[in-house]
Parts: sequence; structure tokens; C-alpha cells
Amino acid sequence: VVHLDGTEAVHDEVTGQEGAYRKVEQGIREAVAKGFRVATNTTVFHGSDIQDLRQLFGRLTQLGVEGLMVSPGYAYEAVPQRDLFLNRQESQRIFRELFDGDAGRLPLYDNPLFLDFLKGERQYPCSAWAVPTRTVLGWRLPCYLIADRHTDDLEELLQPDLWTNYGPGNDPRCAGCMLHSGFEPASAVDAAVHPWKLLTRKVRR
Repeated sequence: VVHLDGTEAVHDEVTGQEGAYRKVEQGIREAVAKGFRVATNTTVFHGSDIQDLRQLFGRLTQLGVEGLMVSPGYAYEAVPQRDLFLNRQESQRIFRELFDGDAGRLPLYDNPLFLDFLKGERQYPCSAWAVPTRTVLGWRLPCYLIADRHTDDLEELLQPDLWTNYGPGNDPRCAGCMLHSGFEPASAVDAAVHPWKLLTRKVRR
């Protein structure tokens, strides 16, 4: 999985490294040529250009990228440039516009129900416990964005009572979060338990 946040000019600006995009694209070409399955992950920021993202996704599809993953940027505490990130209402507006029209033909890798969540069409609880983060200090609690403490006991992260303290509506730090690490697992469970939601979604399209 390769991270790209836009076409050449945009990605180089976001990373602060001239030539970063060209290196990534060359790496994708070589990986695909050698038979690797390649996916990309793109963070959508405040001020992201929808047309630039569509151009990026079209280019990546031409290069043979198997799946495109997307997630809204979230202004968690450890990041100094908080004005780059999206609030929940802005995320929903941008993703509705991004996925409008022929976006359904793109090889999007995220769970379709999670994509509906990004557009504000479905609601899911935070399920960051399903994607725990391990560091040299131990398991990051509660999630990789917020580290109130670390623990050596993974079971602590799986306790239902813990998660009544986190997520939108429980902790103000979580108010704008819509990251796939927090919400896509819940959409995957929903799809497994209620597969008809995926079927009816396809019919609706």
C-alpha cells in the first residue's frame, strides 16, 4: 500500500519533498511489473481539490493499482498543522462531491458502506479497538491518534467499558474523526451481518 495525497504538484507540496510523487509512481510501475498487488491510500485534507483527486485516481487506475483507499484527514493533538484537516460536516460534503458521477467505476478498496458513512448516509460507532496500534512502549490506548497511555495487555483495548469514554459524543477530541481506522471495521461488521445492505446499495447505483 502506497500513500499518495494528490497529483505530482499537490503531493510534493503536502510532503514538502520535491520529486516525491515521481519516486512513488516509479515504485508503483516496478511493483506492478513484478506482479505485486498494489493499493494506494489517500488522505483528503481541508482545501483538497476534487478534480485533482479524480485525476490522481484515474492515473493510478491506468498504472494498474488494484485498489484506492481514501480517508479524511483528522486534526489529532500530535499534529501541529491542524488547519489542514477536516471537520465532520466538511468531510461529508467533500466525499459526496468526490464520489458523485462516475466514481463508482473506480477500483475503490474501502468497504462500500464505509464510503456511504463518509458521505453522511450511514452512521457507525468508533471501532478503533479492531485496529490496535503496537509501539515500542506497548499497545497504544485508546488508538494510534490518541495515546492517553500504553499497556502490555491487549485485552484492555477490547473491554467494552473503555469505549464508552471514546468516540464522537464521548470525548471532544474525537468529535471530527471519520478515519477508516476508527470506523471502517464497524462498516465491515455491518456488511457481514447485513449483506443485503451491500446488495441494495449496488441496485441503487
